[in-house]
Amino acid sequence: MLVTRISILLAMVFTAFWAEAGSFWIQLNPRNISSQPLAFKVKTERNPKGGVVFYVYIESKEAMLSRNLVASLVVTSGRKQIVCVDLEKKKCDEGVRFVFEVAPKYLAQSKFQFKDVEGSQSPYMGEVYWFFLKDFASEL
Repeated sequence: MLVTRISILLAMVFTAFWAEAGSFWIQLNPRNISSQPLAFKVKTERNPKGGVVFYVYIESKEAMLSRNLVASLVVTSGRKQIVCVDLEKKKCDEGVRFVFEVAPKYLAQSKFQFKDVEGSQSPYMGEVYWFFLKDFASEL
């Protein structure tokens, strides 16, 4: 029984590792955001109800972004993940825009993640860009 449980656990760990083995996770912050191969612009504002609205604009500096882009918001409190939700992209100019709102009490550990999941034609294939929300909401 114990051997079966250990085998199942190892299989799950291996599967999770394999799924992300080809990905490069790049953490963005205000100091390194302008040195990326993609142009990221993050703007924030408080809404009248007290929430923080994020506007994330992403454009390619070199090749066109593919149509197959995914972004998600992971809201966390302490060690507990509250929600992980895919964000809707809106086409704008030469890139895309994502808009979402988060309560201030969740900014510290919550994060935004972005990936271009197009085929091998994309120069950004396998790169996951992410940032902690608090790093871009500090001026509020």
